[in-house]
Amino acid sequence: MFVAINLSAQAPSLAGQVGNGHVYGFSSLKFHPGINAQEGYAQLQYGIGQCFSAGADVYASGSGLSSMSALARFAMPLNSYASLGVQLSPTFSLNDNMKFTSVTTALYLNGIFSKRSNMMWCINTRWGVNRKSEYTLNQWSYLGYRIPLRNGHAITPMLGGWHSWKFDQDMDFTTGFLYSAKRCGIYFYINEYLKDHIGVLMGLDFVI
Repeated sequence: MFVAINLSAQAPSLAGQVGNGHVYGFSSLKFHPGINAQEGYAQLQYGIGQCFSAGADVYASGSGLSSMSALARFAMPLNSYASLGVQLSPTFSLNDNMKFTSVTTALYLNGIFSKRSNMMWCINTRWGVNRKSEYTLNQWSYLGYRIPLRNGHAITPMLGGWHSWKFDQDMDFTTGFLYSAKRCGIYFYINEYLKDHIGVLMGLDFVI
């Protein structure tokens, strides 16, 4: 199951929609073996009609930084091969009396290569305008292959990469998988391969 995950979650986001009257939730923990640098993230969305949703998320790091974002998003299928999602997220600091810190606009594109194949692609582009620093323009790109299992379950191994469109930072690579059941999913991803300590992310999402 993929809906829309904020930048801090650092997991692939597809242009799915919650559905009218449904609630989507996601929670993750990221850690770096060898150092004390954890990151926690949680999100809730409520579906309004078939294409819109609104919600909020919370991010906290082991260094003491924490923030909260409101989010509004629109998503729809473009055709039988691709889907589009757009999200707007103003962010506020929980360390500084809820002062505004940034606003992020995200574009989600995903689709399949062929109706006869389980291979899929996913592109996440995020533009962040920050109150006290320069803007960011980052992109995550993924390839995946969905392997059907019994009872409608599936596992999707994924390989991806991250880069800044400003070309001012090191690139990054991601490997991992999603195990999806009917209304929930389990995420496991490893990234930051080019740094001294890799990042390991575990997450869980659901729709009710």
